[in-house]
Amino acid sequence: MIQEPSTEFQIPEPYYTNLFEALPGSCILLQTDAPRYTILATTPEYLVQTGRTKEQLIGKGMFEAFPPNSANPADTGGNDVSASFDLVRLQKEPHQLPIQRYDVTDSDGQLAETYWSAVNKPVFSAEGEVIYIVHTAENITDLLKSERREEEHQALQQAHKKIIESEAKYRSLFQSMDQGYCLIEMIFDENNNPVDYRFIEINAVFEQQTGLQNALGKTARELIPNLEPHWFKLYGDVARTGQSIRFEEGSEAMNRWFDVFVYPLAGKESRRVMLLFRDVTEQKKAEAALKLSAQNLRNTIIQAPFAMCIFRGADFVIEVANDSMFEFWGKKAEDVMNKPLFIGIPEAKSQGYEELMTTVMQTGVPFSAKELKVTLPREGIVQDVYINFSYTPLREGDGQISGILAVAIDVTEQVLAHQKIEEVVAERTAELAKTNKELKRSNQNLEEFAHAASHDLKEPVRKIHFFTQQLREQLASRLNENEVRTFSRVENATQRMGNLIDDLLLYSHVSQRPHEREKVDLNEKVQRVLEDLDLDIEEKGAKIIVGKLPVVIGYRRQLQQLLQNLISNAIKYSKVDELPIIEILAEEVEKDSKAYHLIAVKDNGIGFASEYSEKIFQMFTRLHGKAEYSGTGVGLSIVKKVVENHDGLIEVESQPGVGSAFKIYLPA
Repeated sequence: MIQEPSTEFQIPEPYYTNLFEALPGSCILLQTDAPRYTILATTPEYLVQTGRTKEQLIGKGMFEAFPPNSANPADTGGNDVSASFDLVRLQKEPHQLPIQRYDVTDSDGQLAETYWSAVNKPVFSAEGEVIYIVHTAENITDLLKSERREEEHQALQQAHKKIIESEAKYRSLFQSMDQGYCLIEMIFDENNNPVDYRFIEINAVFEQQTGLQNALGKTARELIPNLEPHWFKLYGDVARTGQSIRFEEGSEAMNRWFDVFVYPLAGKESRRVMLLFRDVTEQKKAEAALKLSAQNLRNTIIQAPFAMCIFRGADFVIEVANDSMFEFWGKKAEDVMNKPLFIGIPEAKSQGYEELMTTVMQTGVPFSAKELKVTLPREGIVQDVYINFSYTPLREGDGQISGILAVAIDVTEQVLAHQKIEEVVAERTAELAKTNKELKRSNQNLEEFAHAASHDLKEPVRKIHFFTQQLREQLASRLNENEVRTFSRVENATQRMGNLIDDLLLYSHVSQRPHEREKVDLNEKVQRVLEDLDLDIEEKGAKIIVGKLPVVIGYRRQLQQLLQNLISNAIKYSKVDELPIIEILAEEVEKDSKAYHLIAVKDNGIGFASEYSEKIFQMFTRLHGKAEYSGTGVGLSIVKKVVENHDGLIEVESQPGVGSAFKIYLPA
């Protein structure tokens, strides 16, 4: 039995020779200076096994001291031992070789057929790096050739047993890895072009990482007939050149992306290569989703009805901005885009904004301010402007802050008006009353303007929709499938625009409180809503359960709109395979020491995750695509505004796949 040296500690350099001369077993100590692998020390038994002296080995490279027998193709020991050294150095694990033929010179100086049982083990530095390799080898030539002595025959069996055990350890190493592993043998055509490969070995997670079943012994083309040719070229080049490579590549045939390390198993002559790989499909999908999210954010900024932009980096380079922001800055797009903020708009420098933005970038804490004074160009001259604005940090996938999202609203007119009122309020009480009257009239004019603007916007949209339908009908016999689809997209877009105009107009209505509140019987309001929604209720097969509702003090029209939005949402977001059940119930409760009427609208619909319970009330917020559920993302914003107009509260409880419950608290 060979005594193998420990690899659990680092051997002090001055004692290599003395230590190894004292060790039993047939071992040498190698330096990891691949591909030379210099011999540093040897045991006496190794000198006996190889027929060498210390002077012939110490300081020599392994393959200088033992040149491979290139004249005999059966002598593969040089390649196999070199590959084993590389494997131990890279994988930081012991490696047991199968029985090797590695010919050495005899006493007459002639190469003699020699067989070895060998194992290689790493020796680690304090930092965990492989700095030496202990090579243990036993000359088993006589055991392999002798058939006359039973004792030798048993020794041979024992050697084979060791080989089997070593192979089991070798396989165990790769079976325990969380990376996919396989050993493949390349298949070349008559022109030496790689055309396929066969799976020789695989580990336990191979199937999980690739989705390939029963791959062992089969070729890639058998398992994946339409596998892309570039995989054969990549692996074939490694087999032919003996050069390792690492790459990320996707396969449409396998519908996966992989991070792959390809390593030649035994030099250029071998047609076998080893693969260590990870399925990175989800990572690639996440990168694509992040890219799409960034594009969506860009589109949102461009289409926003108020000034928005993104600054990137420590110099606050203007990456994207909408027309409202260019107007706010008093600059043309070509004068500022892709330039640092304070170079493109030098008028904004030295006003404290650079320090504010730097703090947001460094701390990740958003900043907002109201009625802040800033000096900006207006109509060719520099003027003082008052703004409401916010700076929100933008984070990358790894959490690093890379920029700032800025939102700004010019409130100069409001601020100047407020300042003017403060200046004259003490001495012009009468004029203040007149100003208030003018303000009310202004609000009335604004509402009238909103109606007019809505009509002006809806009429072109209606005409686009009408003429598109007419044109589609007139050209129906000549339209191909793509053209029909284009017409449908135009019609759908105009319909959505019309709905959005209606919802925005409705939101502007609920933002203006009527002068007088009155008693409102919610039972009557619910019945009117159900009459308005009777077609939707019948189409969905919805069951509506209405309890006794209270009479409250409020705005009649707004409360009906609140109930209409909640009930129609409950019908809309119902499950495909289950009839909607909607309950409208009420009770008197006390919350924060105040008495309230609690009106609850519950459904058994698709629900949503609890983290969206605040976000859903924001303008234009949608949790589902337009293809799944129609809508503009304004309905729940209207509900919240109505609740606020009534000095009430709103809460929502929801669970995906279970349903939602909206709770409205109105003062009792």
